[in-house]
Amino acid sequence: YQSITFALFVPYFVFNFQYSSEFGFQSVLQSLKIGIQYFGFWLILIAGIGYYLCLFEFFRIENKLLPYSKFLILLLLYWPIEILLSALSGRNYPHYFISWIPVISMLAAYVTSKLILYNSHAIENRFNIILVICILGGLLIGQKDLYSYWEPIQIARHNKSWSSADISHPVATYIQENTIRGDNVYVWGFRPYIYFLADRISPITYLPYPIMHQNTAETRLWATQSYEQLVVAKPLIIIDMVNPKIELIPSLDPEIRRSQGKALREVVLAHNVDKFFEWFSINYVYLQKVNGYSVYKLINIPIQ
Repeated sequence: YQSITFALFVPYFVFNFQYSSEFGFQSVLQSLKIGIQYFGFWLILIAGIGYYLCLFEFFRIENKLLPYSKFLILLLLYWPIEILLSALSGRNYPHYFISWIPVISMLAAYVTSKLILYNSHAIENRFNIILVICILGGLLIGQKDLYSYWEPIQIARHNKSWSSADISHPVATYIQENTIRGDNVYVWGFRPYIYFLADRISPITYLPYPIMHQNTAETRLWATQSYEQLVVAKPLIIIDMVNPKIELIPSLDPEIRRSQGKALREVVLAHNVDKFFEWFSINYVYLQKVNGYSVYKLINIPIQ
């Protein structure tokens, strides 16, 4: 019980407190900017109008204890809190903004309801139908990845199990075809989903290695543990999935790593990363490319 509690405490509190230690006003502005890029200007604009209407409506209502008033308070507090939470680390990864979806949806729906209510008094009701179609059409057209919804819709339409969806990745398939369960496989570049898809277990505990985010006693300990776990496990294959164009993670390829030079100074790398590269160069050799990613195998160990 104590070990489980400690295992939960470290990532949820110790890591996240360090991860968010550089939070500031600039992080909030950056979070807003990235959020607008992810959701699109028009959707954020509609939600912003909804937020203004909620604020106006809240101050207009005399009885602040009404359920409607409490709902407005929820909307008025919800979005600022989510903006702050998504900005805490200052890194703005896409999944940080998933929690914006409910409040943006409710604010957009609030604007739509106000327009429909206004038009129902001023114009014939059929105008409301045209209005809703125009709004939904505009939002759908603005979706860049609309095609990605087709498969889930078809699965739901035919009442199939979600497990029937073809969710895979060329690297995960390669791992499954060339290793057996129990073989140590390491994915360099923080891609935990590959382990899930390939049905393999990571040989190290701290998956973001060698990115440490902060230089503290705890992160140095995690880096030391990660290196020692790799040396003991000696993965059969190591796959470099770093995209040097968009990621500040050093590539396993020395030439690419040299070209990353200055950019890598912007991040906090593990204190023993050079020691890792030395160990890696002695024990591993390039094997092949899989979907553009380099695969390295343990020297003197044949791959199936």
